[in-house]
Amino acid sequence: MEHSKLQYGDHAITVHHQGSHLSSWLYQGQEQLFLSSNAIYKPSKAIRGGVPICFPQFGSFGSGNSHGFARNVVWQKIESGSKNLLCFELNYNKNSLEQWPYKFKAGFELELKENTLTMRLNVENLSEEDIEFTVALHTYFRVSHIQESSIHGLEGCEYWNNGTEFTERQQQEESKLMFDRAIDRVYFNTNKSLTLTDKHSTRHILNSGFKDTVVWNPWIEGAKAFTDMADDEYQVMLCIESANVEEPVTLQPGAVWQGYQVISIN
Repeated sequence: MEHSKLQYGDHAITVHHQGSHLSSWLYQGQEQLFLSSNAIYKPSKAIRGGVPICFPQFGSFGSGNSHGFARNVVWQKIESGSKNLLCFELNYNKNSLEQWPYKFKAGFELELKENTLTMRLNVENLSEEDIEFTVALHTYFRVSHIQESSIHGLEGCEYWNNGTEFTERQQQEESKLMFDRAIDRVYFNTNKSLTLTDKHSTRHILNSGFKDTVVWNPWIEGAKAFTDMADDEYQVMLCIESANVEEPVTLQPGAVWQGYQVISIN
């Protein structure tokens, strides 16, 4: 499967052209992203781990296929003009129009600076009518152990547990979210900095253009159900996904939406 690599300072990233899929981010020799040892690399199959791009639909929040088609098709690498930047582009075509009947152009940029990785996703509406989509950067973080990991910054946010009625909401009361079982939640209106802490590192996550945050770990029973994930790998991964789930992005003809996610390490 074709991929591109970028080395800049203490960083090294690998991006597969199928899905414009970031599969590895090494910082000071330490891998920051989870990638399954059983990941399947073949056309039209999303890679288990890294950062799949969910577009034009997140999960079942839309009328199309779960998580959309962008993660399963080849993006074109384009010249960035910068030694610390990788850029990719996806344009509508006959196949995309069969799945989502709108003309669009999407771009994905990955930029490395000092101790940060910035991912910018933009979508331009080339249709003659409004378009709507849900979207996510489905980021799989590698952690030392899930039960030694925690997220700070979600307190006060409402959330929905997948599998319940969508109108059933609860509020995050604890200042620190910890894990001792499977979790699949959408937190709403999370436009603030989040911090992922585990035994070995602290990572800060800041986004713009994304209103929601998805937190997911399948735990052992969920991992067993995946052919492309080893049974025990749930222990070293945690998804924290910048997303627009509850309220779809609406774009008028000619308009451009951009969402970005900045991850910094200290």
